[in-house]
Amino acid sequence: MSGTVQGVGFRPFVHRTATRLGLDGWVRNADGQVVVTAAGPPETLDAFIEKLRGDAPPLARVGRVRVTGLTGPAPDPGSGFAVRDSTPHTDGADGGRARDRGRDRTARPAPGSTAVSPDFVDRAADGDDDAVDDGTGAGADEAAVREIPPDAATCAACLRELFDPADRRHRYPFINCTDCGPRATVIEDLPYDRERTTMRGFPLCARCAAEYADPADRRFHAEPLACPECGPRLAWRAAGGPVSASGEEALRRAVAVVAGGGIVAVKALGGYQLVCDARNAAAVAELRRRKHRPAKPLAVMVRDLTAARRLARVGPAEQAVLTSPAAPVVLCRAHTAPPLAAGTPAPPSAPGGTAPFRPGPGAAVESRRAPPPGPVAPGVHPGTHRIGLFLPTSGLHHLLLHDLARPLVVTSGNLAGEPIATDDAEAVRLLSSVADGFLFHDRPIRARYDDSVVLVARGMPLTVRRARGCAPAPLPLPVPAGVPLAAAGAQLKHTFALASGHRAVLGPHTGDLRDARAQEAFAASYADLTRLTGIAPRAVAHDLHPGYLSTQWARALLPDALVPVQHHHAHIAAVAAEHGLTEPVTGVAYDGLGLGDDGTLWGGEILVADLTGCRRVGRWGTAPLPGGEAAVRNPARMALGYLHGAEPLGAPLPPPAPARPFTGRVAPRPLAVVRAMIARTTARWRGSTRPVNGRASAG
Repeated sequence: MSGTVQGVGFRPFVHRTATRLGLDGWVRNADGQVVVTAAGPPETLDAFIEKLRGDAPPLARVGRVRVTGLTGPAPDPGSGFAVRDSTPHTDGADGGRARDRGRDRTARPAPGSTAVSPDFVDRAADGDDDAVDDGTGAGADEAAVREIPPDAATCAACLRELFDPADRRHRYPFINCTDCGPRATVIEDLPYDRERTTMRGFPLCARCAAEYADPADRRFHAEPLACPECGPRLAWRAAGGPVSASGEEALRRAVAVVAGGGIVAVKALGGYQLVCDARNAAAVAELRRRKHRPAKPLAVMVRDLTAARRLARVGPAEQAVLTSPAAPVVLCRAHTAPPLAAGTPAPPSAPGGTAPFRPGPGAAVESRRAPPPGPVAPGVHPGTHRIGLFLPTSGLHHLLLHDLARPLVVTSGNLAGEPIATDDAEAVRLLSSVADGFLFHDRPIRARYDDSVVLVARGMPLTVRRARGCAPAPLPLPVPAGVPLAAAGAQLKHTFALASGHRAVLGPHTGDLRDARAQEAFAASYADLTRLTGIAPRAVAHDLHPGYLSTQWARALLPDALVPVQHHHAHIAAVAAEHGLTEPVTGVAYDGLGLGDDGTLWGGEILVADLTGCRRVGRWGTAPLPGGEAAVRNPARMALGYLHGAEPLGAPLPPPAPARPFTGRVAPRPLAVVRAMIARTTARWRGSTRPVNGRASAG
């Protein structure tokens, strides 16, 4: 069986189902699949197969089911059903196909029974020879992609235990079971077993080992299984100081810093996060100042739906997404109007010109005290009526929200344009200028994943960023990839993808590729994901722009198998593919800069496009780009370009007099420099990008 069937409690589910039906046999992980060998009456086996497809665990996605009569060793009659050791994948001539390494069983099935192993031969539910799949059209290529299960937010059963004083995992931050907890962020290789995750350094204690081996237990074969006795532990260090506390005391110190108006770097599932009190305007402003993030909205984590509804409108669709195992950030309509300013001002410096108070080891922040209960600070989501809300994604988050009893700003642990920090030493080096302290632990993060972001429009969830909780689960493609492919991504907010057959797998968000750390993260993530999924690209798609580092990477990777794609065509084709559209569409792409197929810089296009090509049928008028591509990041330059050299597409342009109120606000020397740039602009440095930004800048 293929699909998302490893790391989701599928083997325990198979074991329970087979045992209830009285079947003999075994189940094991093999490569990226689950292999089941079962013996029993034919009608019972048919019911068994249907239950495997229809009653799968909540985190599972059963794709292709391949069934054949067993010609090799069969289960002993009356031997019962077992979970066997996994078969590690190989790169041999068989493509890593699973082989049973259990003990040799030579007995044949008892009279009146049949033995089957879902392997090698296709079988459909109605008995024909077609593949049984999930309806997405994956067909025969489904097994070509080894699926990695995403992380899942804390389930209701674990949450009850977390706050039950009588439970042995009471207030244990790393609580999990087969239905929740870390998956993609801890997996080092497949098949999915503890020994191939970052939990291999935490041997199970006697009580956890008993739970792991008990078919009736919720933690039966839960690979990240842990408890306070044998699992990861929290630690605390103040910025610039040594590790000074562990366990519950580490959590108390982090809570004290946030409650006092400070900023804490928290090691979460997919990387470090920066946390502060969302109601404290001074704390939010200081976070923006230190992180160099002047205006972009910040996500807010709340304890539960009741807390979310205090801040925003949460309808049934938003509620369903917020409470899903993915637990993404959901962009909701806030109750309070946003401020007109681009952000809140930074708090005043302490006497002597020093930065606002930063605590020593174990100290609470006494300045920037928390305000009384109320809405979030205006600097959380300036200039937009939407607020990004999400619920706790781990036991650690639940404890922080419980102990602080207020909404928290929870944003990526990085500086602008960089990937999030995952390594402890790296986090201390990069974030000591931002965080007042670090709440971390000793479980390594294998794969970095930011939080996913979802917008609900007309009751339908639209994924803005597919990351933690969603990726790297594959996406269905409306047409198959002719050969295994890599998509190199663009330059800013970079993400790459892999494709094989009818499946595409997105890599982690890596930020601005002009940053050296982002380039390193891209290379490492690409190597990991190709190895884990088994996708070996034979061609690579890349942006038309030759200066993009992703384009240069593609040319170095497969110089003889390149597929150039225009930037805005890629946007429209992605939307079409998401909705299963293969016929030509009229698409509107009002995006940033992208090199057009005519050699000029595009930015506002109407394209007639399908999944293979496009034709531009409408656009903004072009204007000079003073300073080249730097103008795209400076709306004032774009405004001057349009005011002094815009291309007239219809009526004659108005005289330059209306520009004087704007140009009068620009210092004479910079204005003269930009005008000189405009005068020297060649056709190459004209573009149709960002006219709205320029108009807004001109005021």
